[in-house]
Amino acid sequence: MAESVTILMACLDGAAHLRAQLRSIAAQTGVKWRLIAGDDGSADGTWGMLEAFAAEWPGRVKLVRGPRAGVAAHFLALLALAPPGPVAFADQDDVWKPRKLAEALAALDGLERPAIFVARVALWDGAGGVRPLPVADGTGGFGRALVQNIGPGHAMVLNGEAAAMLAGLARAGARPMWHDWWAWQVVVGAGGRVVTGREVQVLYRQHGGNAVGRPTGISAVLRQVRRVLDGRLRAEMDRQLGALDQSRAVLTGGASEQLDALRAARARRGWARARGVLKSGARRGGLLGQAKLAVAALVGGL
Repeated sequence: MAESVTILMACLDGAAHLRAQLRSIAAQTGVKWRLIAGDDGSADGTWGMLEAFAAEWPGRVKLVRGPRAGVAAHFLALLALAPPGPVAFADQDDVWKPRKLAEALAALDGLERPAIFVARVALWDGAGGVRPLPVADGTGGFGRALVQNIGPGHAMVLNGEAAAMLAGLARAGARPMWHDWWAWQVVVGAGGRVVTGREVQVLYRQHGGNAVGRPTGISAVLRQVRRVLDGRLRAEMDRQLGALDQSRAVLTGGASEQLDALRAARARRGWARARGVLKSGARRGGLLGQAKLAVAALVGGL
């Protein structure tokens, strides 16, 4: 009998692309899926599309109204509703390959500690343009997860242990800025596993309305610089570290020590802050990544 997985999809004004994503969910093979979809107050035809899909798949789709408190709060509200077992996050505007969930469950099979499967992703222009992205993996451990949002939520599938752990923390009041970053941080910080996919399974649609999107080239560099200089990165870090404080009950002793060291370093100024951040074990990928981290800390943007 095919294994079951619960898909969580947070929607807001997604009618332009939602139908294609719903079709790709219905086309998943080798698994028995169920969908919990929330709508956060759409003003277009999103709710009607969700109702039509629920009518097409009776007993397998649950529709709820979102909390209207942002993307992360919406996904965590859905996670709190999920039944026991594996959970997949879904964006409203992507398209999944037919074996996205089957590959994930096969990779997670037999793991008895919290684990995340992260699928291969390709940028997609909605037509024929596809460009595979680098693999998101667990290299760098908790130190890297502390300061870098590595795995996109739409590529993640949580095994039952990870889903139960995160759902309990969500019900207890954890409030991160980004649900996927927090999920990665907590699972890795709790001593869990990250398993990566082998084939592209998610077509990540790029359009003017992406909640986050994936800029490339000089636009990506400028976006990173602006986030540091205007304080957005520091504000995001404040929220993420606050949510990790709320999640300490599941973190290992080593992860808690790294979290404390990073918090202490961020309270300093100038070179002392930069040195403290690097000594805390926080890291980004490669020498260039480490240099960016040091500069962001030096100017107070981390």
